[in-house]
Amino acid sequence: MKTRKSLLIGFFVCQLLFLLSILLSVPGCMHLLSVPGYMNWDKKSGGGMATEGITPALEESPVTIPSIPDSIKVFEQVDTLPEFPGGLDAMRKWIQETINYPPGGSNDLQGRVIITVIVEKDGSLTNLEIVRGVDPSLDKEALRVVRAMPKWKPGIHQNKIVRVRCTVPVTFILAN
Repeated sequence: MKTRKSLLIGFFVCQLLFLLSILLSVPGCMHLLSVPGYMNWDKKSGGGMATEGITPALEESPVTIPSIPDSIKVFEQVDTLPEFPGGLDAMRKWIQETINYPPGGSNDLQGRVIITVIVEKDGSLTNLEIVRGVDPSLDKEALRVVRAMPKWKPGIHQNKIVRVRCTVPVTFILAN
């Protein structure tokens, strides 16, 4: 059973916390509880937060971020996109002529495998990655086809040839 003394201490602590919460919520009383590093209520304008005369809790030093050289940087948006030799229609035709349905697979497998690649400055394709696959056998064939592609015309950004990340869809459709 709690003693009268512990009950009184608990009551006063609750009262103190209640008053403290009132002081923090009333704009006119904020000056009573000014804490360095926190914003004070702006008394001049009658509302809003003022930061004048407040010292930050931690001094911040300027951070310098080293720039990534263009030889390493991979762009996703450029002035001139990389292009398969002959354009998009030539790429579709080349994929249709090069693709082989994997043997031993189900006869009703079809769909679109999405592969991301990096078109290097020399037009070669690197870092092939399947973003969305259909079936392991179709995914493997799509990677084989994209790896076999001829060099592309590289991307250009601010009159410089740059590395660009592109998406290559490979569609598997069964003929009737």
